[in-house]
Amino acid sequence: MSKSKDSGATGGVMDYLKKQNRPYSLVDIVTNLHNQFGKAAIQRSLDQLVTEGKVREKTYGKQKVYVIDQKMFPIADEKELKAMDLKISELTQLLKTSQDRLKTLEIKYASLNSELSMTEIEKQLEKYSTEIKKLSAKLDQLRSNTNVISPEEKDKIIQNHKKYVTAWKKRKMIVNEMLNGILESYPANKKALCEEIGVELDEDVGAIFPK
Repeated sequence: MSKSKDSGATGGVMDYLKKQNRPYSLVDIVTNLHNQFGKAAIQRSLDQLVTEGKVREKTYGKQKVYVIDQKMFPIADEKELKAMDLKISELTQLLKTSQDRLKTLEIKYASLNSELSMTEIEKQLEKYSTEIKKLSAKLDQLRSNTNVISPEEKDKIIQNHKKYVTAWKKRKMIVNEMLNGILESYPANKKALCEEIGVELDEDVGAIFPK
C-alpha cells in the first residue's frame, strides 16, 4: 500500500480511537471502520501510533488491544470536575422528572382512551342536553302550575332532572380532560383546537347548567 493510503489509514484510526476512547482489538477496529482500510494497513497504523506514543498497546493472552493514550486529552481541574458533576446531577433530575411526567401522561391517556370516543361523547351530550331542556321546561311549568300533582310524580321528575344534569357535568369533565391532555402538546389555544376537530363547547352555544 502507498504511503498516502497508509497516512489516511493512520489518521482514520487515530480519529476513531480518540473519539471512542475505549480499548479495541485490531479486528474490532477494522470492522468498526467498515473495512474502509485493509487489515494490514490498520496494523501498520497502530504500530506507528504506538511508536509515537499516541496509542497504548496491551496484550491479553494471544490478543492485543489498543487504546488512545489518555495524555492526548486535556486534564480537567477540580473546579471543572465539580461543575460537570453538578451538571450531571441536574440532568439526571431533569430526566427523572421527565420520566415521571411521561408516566403520568401515559396513565392519563390510557384512562381517557378507555372512556367513550369524542364522537360518542358528543352524541351523549346532545342527548342529555335535549332531555335536560325538556325536563327543565316541564319543571318550570309544574312549579308555576296551580294544579296539584302527586308527590311520587314530582319526585320522579326532579330525580330525572338531577340524573341528566349529573351526566351532563360528567361528560363535560371528560371532554375537558381530553382537550387539556391534547393541549399540552398542541401548538395553538383551546379555541383553535376545538375548531380543528369540530367540537362545540357549551359556552359556544350558550348552554349552562340549570340550577
